[in-house]
Amino acid sequence: MTDFTHRDPSAQEFRKGGQPSQSDVFVVPLLTTMSVGFMQQPGSLIANIVAPSVQVDLQSAKYTQYPRGFFFRDDMQLRADGGESAGGGFAVDNSASYFADVWAWHTDIGPQVRANAKAVDVDRAATMLCTNKALIRREKLFLGNFFKPGVWTSDLVGATSGGGGTVAANTLGWLDATAQPIKALKSRIFAMEARTGYVPNVAVFSRDLWDIFTEHPNVIIRINAGQTPGGPAEITTTMVAGWLGIERVVIARGVETTSNEGQTDTMNFMATAGQVLLLYVPATPGILVPSALYAFDWVADGLVGAYGNAVSRWYNQDRKATRYEIEMATDMHLISADLGSMMRNMNV
Repeated sequence: MTDFTHRDPSAQEFRKGGQPSQSDVFVVPLLTTMSVGFMQQPGSLIANIVAPSVQVDLQSAKYTQYPRGFFFRDDMQLRADGGESAGGGFAVDNSASYFADVWAWHTDIGPQVRANAKAVDVDRAATMLCTNKALIRREKLFLGNFFKPGVWTSDLVGATSGGGGTVAANTLGWLDATAQPIKALKSRIFAMEARTGYVPNVAVFSRDLWDIFTEHPNVIIRINAGQTPGGPAEITTTMVAGWLGIERVVIARGVETTSNEGQTDTMNFMATAGQVLLLYVPATPGILVPSALYAFDWVADGLVGAYGNAVSRWYNQDRKATRYEIEMATDMHLISADLGSMMRNMNV
């Protein structure tokens, strides 16, 4: 980005001829770098933290998968003197493909707003607004595709022991004081490692379940000895990651406005309550690098940001306003259902 200047429709050049110059009607995608900076500040949104971004230069393409069984089988055999070694091959699956849908939104800034916004950087404000729309859409794509039932090989549903029935320790809802949340999580971690050879490295908690987890007596007891006068010990995501032997614990704190424009604002969390998702996702995607999921971000040229986003600005003569528009092309794509483990309905 080399220029943040804008042309004021109320400036002298507009008053002279009444027509915008060629440079005013040309789309100026110089705001993308600024937008990328905002998208890298996730705050309470987790999609950009959890989903590894694969930057692709084609909107749709196939990719290669290698069945893991060939890599974990013990096929070596004793070799007789002068004899041929045991050998074999491996299968390649080229049937999988992605398609990066293009999402877009815009806002128009008229000359009256611009003339009265002397203390406001209009370019920055409009870019932040557009970027926030893209961040919310990206978060909802992540949660809608992966933070739900029916996606992962391991899908455990919490239950209660009411009615005289019995519930296994790792299935008991975490509102029950006898539940063992840490043990339940570790059992899911163990099961994934036994099934795939990979240990989950990320746990994603819904906002409510994180509170239930951190207030559970069988979790609190682990930190009671760390309390000091005036400074009670607090359970942190880093602490829980250490207990579970994983790299990161994140909390889906993102909220959205669920009411329509013009109505009284109603806000709610985006993530479904009572859930925690264990995933294996690599820090850096690549060939022969397994992952539960990838975000295929279509980066068509140098004017598109790292997450497939581009912010443009141009003068719209019909509306007598400057339009700020964001596009984002991405596919939140399931790679391996075996590398995720969902625990839901645990808030019972």
